[in-house]
Amino acid sequence: CKRMVIRLMKNKKQYEILEFNGLPGSGKSTITSKLINEFKLENKVVLSEKDIFVQTKTLMKMLEFAKGFFDVRSAKLNCALLTIGIKASIKSRKFNNIQNAIKMVRYSFLLRERTSNIRFDVICLSEGLMQFIYCMYDGVEFFKSNELEILICEINKLHKNLLMINCYISKDEALRRLRTRALKSNTIDLLSEKEQVEFLELRNRNMKKIRECTQYTFDSFEINGLEDVEKNVSDVLSISKSR
Repeated sequence: CKRMVIRLMKNKKQYEILEFNGLPGSGKSTITSKLINEFKLENKVVLSEKDIFVQTKTLMKMLEFAKGFFDVRSAKLNCALLTIGIKASIKSRKFNNIQNAIKMVRYSFLLRERTSNIRFDVICLSEGLMQFIYCMYDGVEFFKSNELEILICEINKLHKNLLMINCYISKDEALRRLRTRALKSNTIDLLSEKEQVEFLELRNRNMKKIRECTQYTFDSFEINGLEDVEKNVSDVLSISKSR
């Protein structure tokens, strides 16, 4: 996979949110963890998912979703999210698509709410907003819609200075890593090998199509998940500082 900058803004700026996305096993968590350590060595205040999306009880999650849903600033985003989730759930005949849309309403709200009064230099997310968009289409072939265009536009308005980092690995490599990783805590780990192959093939196709829709809106950078972790971390640090 050729290492490349897909798109970067012409005007120099400092990225405040670095979010990783890609197939399961592509190295998102590993790279994010090492990246956070590097930033801390530079005495930077770094926030991760654990700082923003604190583990709470179901009732508190419902309250956070309600706050996000009724937040006037994100009305268009929420409407687009839930519409896509409902359409995808109807197509897949499963409830998990709308569940992922609901999670993203809460996720987007907390990302804004918990960082509005906190001093920080950078936020590093091993799974961010784009990853939730991928999940909303699980079980169905990607379909274009006006809602997706609205969603992309609203994310760009609400979450400025955002850099999408795409971790690339092939479907076969992702499957190999799933088989060998020690911690099996994701839904995909519970699937049969045939189901895992089908899941990865569909996710891979959808990811490519969604990235095509977003490539002229979001700043993004691609790294090869097969390369050395330290090299990938170094490249992300370099591109995040160069803006």
